[in-house]
Amino acid sequence: MEFKKNNEELSFIEQQFSEEPHINVISKERFEERVNLVFTELWDRLSKSFGPGGAGTFISVYPNYYNTKDGFTIMKNVAFDKKLDQVISDMVMSICTRLNFTVGDGTTTAVIATKGMYDAYQMKKPEFESMHVLPRVIMHRLEVLKERLIEEIDSMATPIRSDDPEILKANIAKVVDISSNGNKEITDMISDLYGKLMYPAISCTLATDGITKASVVEGYKLDITLTDKIYINNDDSTMNIGATDFLVFDHKVTQDTYVNILKPLSEICGTYGRHLVCIAPYYDETALSGIIKTDLNKLYAAKKDIPLVLTVCSKVSGFAKTCLDDLSMLLNTMIITPSIEKTLIENYKKNSNIFEVFNIDNRKIPDICVGVIKPKELFHEGGAPVIRTEMYNDSIDDSMIYNNQFEDLFRVGFCKKSVIGLKESSFSGFFYDPDLYNTYMSTATKELDEVRRKCENIGTFSVQLSEKQKRVYALGLKTGLIEVGSTSELSQGYLKDTFDDAIKAAASAYNNGVVLGCNVTSMKAIFQSIAKDNLDEMLLDMLVIGYKSVYKTVLSNVMTDVTFVNNESEATSNDSDIFVKCIKAQGYSDFTIPDDVKAYYTEKISPVSDKVSLFDAIITLSVGTETVFNLSTGKFDKDVINSAETDKEILKATIDLLSLLITGNQLVLR
Repeated sequence: MEFKKNNEELSFIEQQFSEEPHINVISKERFEERVNLVFTELWDRLSKSFGPGGAGTFISVYPNYYNTKDGFTIMKNVAFDKKLDQVISDMVMSICTRLNFTVGDGTTTAVIATKGMYDAYQMKKPEFESMHVLPRVIMHRLEVLKERLIEEIDSMATPIRSDDPEILKANIAKVVDISSNGNKEITDMISDLYGKLMYPAISCTLATDGITKASVVEGYKLDITLTDKIYINNDDSTMNIGATDFLVFDHKVTQDTYVNILKPLSEICGTYGRHLVCIAPYYDETALSGIIKTDLNKLYAAKKDIPLVLTVCSKVSGFAKTCLDDLSMLLNTMIITPSIEKTLIENYKKNSNIFEVFNIDNRKIPDICVGVIKPKELFHEGGAPVIRTEMYNDSIDDSMIYNNQFEDLFRVGFCKKSVIGLKESSFSGFFYDPDLYNTYMSTATKELDEVRRKCENIGTFSVQLSEKQKRVYALGLKTGLIEVGSTSELSQGYLKDTFDDAIKAAASAYNNGVVLGCNVTSMKAIFQSIAKDNLDEMLLDMLVIGYKSVYKTVLSNVMTDVTFVNNESEATSNDSDIFVKCIKAQGYSDFTIPDDVKAYYTEKISPVSDKVSLFDAIITLSVGTETVFNLSTGKFDKDVINSAETDKEILKATIDLLSLLITGNQLVLR
């Protein structure tokens, strides 16, 4: 093969050396420069939507569109046309995903704070270099400062839990109002559920009817589903039944299981006027489509009801197995393993009497039907037991109940009410062992605390944390359910994301307490932190500049920053008068300065300089008086709050993002 160059023939070998080599490695310097450009683009887009005065952003997935102010939602829909830029955006996104997963809030705050810190770093960079401080040393010292500041934030957090439903409801409403950018529907629904539940156990799903609504679900919910629509007896595609008996299997149900366990036991349950629900991961297809289906169809044709209800449970993950074990405990039964099933079938074949195998009459459950006989009427001539149903109560002598050797029998599970659907089911009215329940709850709570501490130590989130939290809430036996509806699938999905974030923010506030919004508490923690040396002082100053940029962004989306002169004229009777005039000029005509804010202004701001920035004055007053300037009301407010965990996670995310900006290595792009 030959090539021509400048009208001359060039051999293949020579052609390989005709240009400088190209490689898919981007140098550290060029990579850092590009990271800064991409990050600035993200900052610019997110900052415009920030705070109560921020503009909404339309997200379009043709032909649908949706308007949102949620920073995380905007960011995950931003796409760059160059592969390198998208890689950088994905790196930023991975850090913000952890933040959003943990507290459902803070993405825009973290990006804006990091940009402010990075700008401050660039200004201080010559000084860092003159001190021979490398970027990795800066990041190490910031990590040390981070731990100190987290302790300070924790010490300033205010608990919002209360035994008074109205107080708890009001506290949660403040948090959700800020998290949802003032969405009244979201705020009312979540705070109302807290007033009823008194703890954070709220789940969110998409509404099938397009209507957004909230409800409290009593009992235990699990992904247990009907095997056939023939069972449905409700308009909402569920089977709603009262007193119910249960058997729970952790393996495949076979024809042998059906013939020797499920069929005879369900016949007894039917005699008592109850259903027997079988919960299993799967069934033998041949048996299910053969003898089982034939028998069940005959029963349905004759009675329009089937005493044996076959359901399927998930048994794929360890979490699913744990949930199934929890349900078995609540039903006061055991999960039937293959070895247990083998013993049960052998005992039944040996005795041909289901009462010699299962304890269904001696469970001491009040007001349910049991089989009672008189001593001389133990058997018919054919040997079958004579069963007469009677309501069990404490007045019935145990000797009148069919089999007194119930200690050797397998206890059938029970609950008073079941709502079994095609996607999930709920169960309520349990008669469990209270000591065993307390053991399960204690174990679940300890495991949750361990995972939470582990995630805090390594500065990341874990799916396991969510699972452990769900388990504790589920064992509380009362959960809130919000069904999100909308006019289109796209807008419904985005609205659900907003609900999810608000639910996380409320739960985080409940568990960790609250601090002042706009990072006012974080700034106060920084001001209270004692710098160990000049480097510490410079880094703390960088953090303050970053957090001030967040507050200023919130203000700038509603107000205009102006520089005014203190003591503008001799006629000015009070140092704060000009400050009040500037606030009123922004449209807050009714603004008055509280006495404590006025006193702090006179003491701290007036003596410093004749020229004062309005935004800087507001921030200084907020930190000094522990208030936040509420842009909705035009007042310095102590009720603009968010979870303490949000401030801590924002601090972690900000330092991680700054590390990406100033210590990036070379990048291999494939």
